Amino acid sequence: MDPRPKFPVSGSREDTHHQLQTSWENELHRLREIKDDSGTSSGINEGVIEIVAALNINGISTSASDEGHVETQGRGDTHYPWILVEARDGEPDKIFELHRLLLKYLEEFYSDRYTTEDIKLKLDEPRHGQFTLASVLDEDAEAKDAMLEKLPQRQKEMADFGQFLKSKFFAG
Repeated sequence: MDPRPKFPVSGSREDTHHQLQTSWENELHRLREIKDDSGTSSGINEGVIEIVAALNINGISTSASDEGHVETQGRGDTHYPWILVEARDGEPDKIFELHRLLLKYLEEFYSDRYTTEDIKLKLDEPRHGQFTLASVLDEDAEAKDAMLEKLPQRQKEMADFGQFLKSKFFAG
């Protein structure tokens, strides 16, 4: 089952590309309108907004994210990027389908890409209708200094996966 939005068959490839581009821009706009707890700024870090958009527009619903920070700026900030995938209300069993779909995308992404295990993106197991996409699934397994040193590589890996998902969307 393909969870991406369906578009009516149109007269040309340009029409379809325009529809996809409009959907992409609308999703980015929607995400930028989300406010943080204070209601003053975007609740989604600029460093992960494109991959959050790419996940959502490919039918993988997200509920929280962080781009990773050198210094923690508040509750929930981490030294690595992560995204929480969550089934929409009323569809708790769908989380397993989303997990399988994202695993398939990760397998395809890494099929011709070499990345060390400490940088490679992973999924934890679905629990309580959600799971996490990140290169670090156990914060206690790595020293803070090592996390900070690897932060730029991990941010790039997340961004590259976002571009991969975006290209999947535009490929139809």
